[in-house]
Amino acid sequence: MKPLLFVLVCGFVVSLNASHEKKRLSLWVDLYQGDVITFPTIVHDLSRSRVVYLGETHRIARHHEWQLKIIKSLHKQHSQLLIGLEQIEDVYQKPLDQFNAGKLDFSQLAEEIEWKKRWGNYPSYQEILDFAQKNKIPLVALNAKQEVIRKIGRKGLDALSPEERSLLPQEIQWENDTLYRRLLNKILMVHMPLTEEKLTPVFQAQVSRDEAMAENLVEALKQQDPKTIGVVIAGSGHMNYGLGIPPRVTRRLGEHAHRILFFTNSGDLHLTQEEVKMTRKIEISQDDLRFLQRPKCDYLLVTEASADPNSN
Repeated sequence: MKPLLFVLVCGFVVSLNASHEKKRLSLWVDLYQGDVITFPTIVHDLSRSRVVYLGETHRIARHHEWQLKIIKSLHKQHSQLLIGLEQIEDVYQKPLDQFNAGKLDFSQLAEEIEWKKRWGNYPSYQEILDFAQKNKIPLVALNAKQEVIRKIGRKGLDALSPEERSLLPQEIQWENDTLYRRLLNKILMVHMPLTEEKLTPVFQAQVSRDEAMAENLVEALKQQDPKTIGVVIAGSGHMNYGLGIPPRVTRRLGEHAHRILFFTNSGDLHLTQEEVKMTRKIEISQDDLRFLQRPKCDYLLVTEASADPNSN
């Protein structure tokens, strides 16, 4: 059995050089049924869910193209949607509301929230945001303030000032989340500077971000018609194996139907030289992941591997 190779960088962000990409074959797989499934069947299933999670590797363009296609198809079948974005911090909800209302265009929104500084590949989300604005789909800034999360990652939750702590949900559960911590401990060891003792504040930072995104999503959904479907666009690391955001949404919203969709990287991971210096290659085998006893997601789009000889 071949080991799975994880090469990740901070925030689960990786690079893609897609300018030369040729069209490749893709198919959807239902990981619970263990069989191929058609896209219309998936969309029909999603239309009966309360929350739909669209995981991504942030800088892979193909992932965003499919996210838009799913949103368009779901909107056509079920018009009441809400889109939550990891890529925008909750302190910027007001300008995002102005964009929702058509008072700002995409470039004005990006300038207003310093998006270029705070999320490098922000243009990748323009088509999704423009579609939402045109079709009056509410947009919600899910993420916690970047500076607060970074401080937690360096020094831990207890290092926050009262003002900084007030920017996060009152309840942050991290101590007993053993499955999530065990998974992230394996994956996060890719970072060169991280040692076992330094992983606790990094895990606290990840959980704090998950809690904030869950709370912001649920609060927004509660203000909508109960039939509204929340669509979450976030890095797959925040919903791997149903961990991260989903259980924290359930804790606040109660039991509900939800689905998680991922897209394979298929050889499209390309690290810059600077990113390579910050990471080390680690191997995580299937045996290392069996403790999870669950599939990675509900539906996986499997795309033919890149023919690029320089692909990782």
